[in-house]
Amino acid sequence: MSREKTSSLQMAQTILETFADCGLQDVVISPGSRSAPLVIAAHHHPSIRVTVALDERSAAHIAMGMTLSTGRPVAALTTSGTAAVNHGPALAEAHYAGHPLISLTADRGVESRHQGHGQTVVQPGLFSPHVRASLDLVKVSSAAEEIQAAWSAMTDPENPGPIHVNVPFDEPLYGELGASFARERGLERERGRGRELGRELGREWELEREFEDLLGGHAPRVMLVAGADVGLWQAPSGLALALSERVAVAADAMTGLALDAPCSPELWLSGWQTWPEALAPDVVVTVGQPPMSKRFRNLLGDLDFVHVHVGPRPFDIWSREVLHQPGNPAAVLEELAELLAAGNAFAAEWEVHKDRTAARLRGAAVRWSDWSVFQQIAHHTQDIILHLANSTSARLAQHFSWNVHRIHANRGVAGIDGCTSTAVGDALANPDVPVLLITGDTAWLYDLNGLHVNPLPSNLRVVVIDNGGGQIFRWLPGPASVGLLEPYFEAPPRANLEASAELVGLAFHGAASDEAELARAFEALMNDSRPGMLIARTDGGTSAEVYRSLHRP
Repeated sequence: MSREKTSSLQMAQTILETFADCGLQDVVISPGSRSAPLVIAAHHHPSIRVTVALDERSAAHIAMGMTLSTGRPVAALTTSGTAAVNHGPALAEAHYAGHPLISLTADRGVESRHQGHGQTVVQPGLFSPHVRASLDLVKVSSAAEEIQAAWSAMTDPENPGPIHVNVPFDEPLYGELGASFARERGLERERGRGRELGRELGREWELEREFEDLLGGHAPRVMLVAGADVGLWQAPSGLALALSERVAVAADAMTGLALDAPCSPELWLSGWQTWPEALAPDVVVTVGQPPMSKRFRNLLGDLDFVHVHVGPRPFDIWSREVLHQPGNPAAVLEELAELLAAGNAFAAEWEVHKDRTAARLRGAAVRWSDWSVFQQIAHHTQDIILHLANSTSARLAQHFSWNVHRIHANRGVAGIDGCTSTAVGDALANPDVPVLLITGDTAWLYDLNGLHVNPLPSNLRVVVIDNGGGQIFRWLPGPASVGLLEPYFEAPPRANLEASAELVGLAFHGAASDEAELARAFEALMNDSRPGMLIARTDGGTSAEVYRSLHRP
């Protein structure tokens, strides 16, 4: 590699250059998006060798193993969320054994902490008891000095051991610059101090006393934004309909509040460049986890509205004051429906828009792709518990209606961490209900150990979409533009997926490469009394293009 290019983010350049000047020669990376600036800077640095390892827990141990013969520090680099937490076991081992291991974790920008975004945990100080130094690098001007001090602590001959360096990054993440230009550009904007952990995010209010005043006129423009919430699956069956007649409802598939696809922001945002003024709310009521769609959050965040959160903990999703209504979400939403009149004009206009969008996508003819796999499975599933692996699977499922008991995806702090294991646990706890996991090849192999369990639940069914690994990164504009999509972000699996079924004791029902084969294999999978899996083979490039084409204006 040469220093002709590097990351466009000054912080990433400074970190890798400083570590290299200190003597760092090896970095073990695990694929992820938030860590892209560090990956780009490491890739282009002439003194650093990059190794790719899919599993963050394994990656940290691989990095530690590299230190054993040479004693030289090695860095394990990961994206945010539980991916970062997975460095913990290796850091604990390195702490007690005295190995110079570096955990380099990318994080959300300081200003977006504590907003409930996906793949976000409290990362500063995450490993403090087991590291010699713990850094949260928020100022470029002091980063080099902080790293040098941490390096000295890590390599202290009297007490060597690991360090943790956490780095918050704001978007855009994938820019490249000529290295000389990047240095001449000077320091990037110093980030704000952010929110102190534990700060009160919103004041409580009394629904009956304040809500009518808040709504104002006789035709209130209210939007209900519902994210994942287990409690809403027990809500009265007519609640979703009653709310849709009174407010605009935007509900992720995992809420249980509405299983009808038109309610999902992932679907009705297709074709939007900006938020139409006629559909702009004055009040946004959120319930459950923050909405999954980043694009939805960003577009809505550009509007002027009052934010009310219903539930035990408010999320400061849009960096504005949050009015907090504590209590059982389903009960509060019932009360909300009673306060508002049916036949609301704003709600009706939203229903028209959502139905038109859903009809357009329902009638679209698509090539064999990830989309058509989900379309076919959604049409043939009922009375099951559905689990979705993160990234592509969780997003594609938002576009279809599901006649199921419950839908779950680990959409909070996790990336692909634990998706299979969570489905296994749900199947063990509900032995009389079929549990279907739809996952991708990378997520399947990442968490394969979740199937090494006794007893293996007989009601578990798995559909693995084999599209070449990490296809979510083809949806993003950044990875391909820097030419590093396949080696560092997709990490295409080399393992034999068919053999993985036998390895973990699942009956294998074949690999489908078109609609007819999928129909036969899926019917056999669901009718077998044994735990089983099938593979749906698609082309990653085609699948990404189909998705993009369906969401164009």
